[in-house]
Amino acid sequence: MCFIHGLRTTELRSLRLQDVDLAGNRLNVSRLKNGFSVQHPIQPHEKAAILA
Repeated sequence: MCFIHGLRTTELRSLRLQDVDLAGNRLNVSRLKNGFSVQHPIQPHEKAAILA
């Protein structure tokens, strides 16, 4: 998922459980470099991997 969504290592480390919205298929990422938050869609195969 890190490569698909282009996450930086610091962004990955700062992810919390509440940043993953499985019901809405969204990943909320706080962009540390510019201070903005972005939402990435969670693809079906990514959701399956998270739930595995």
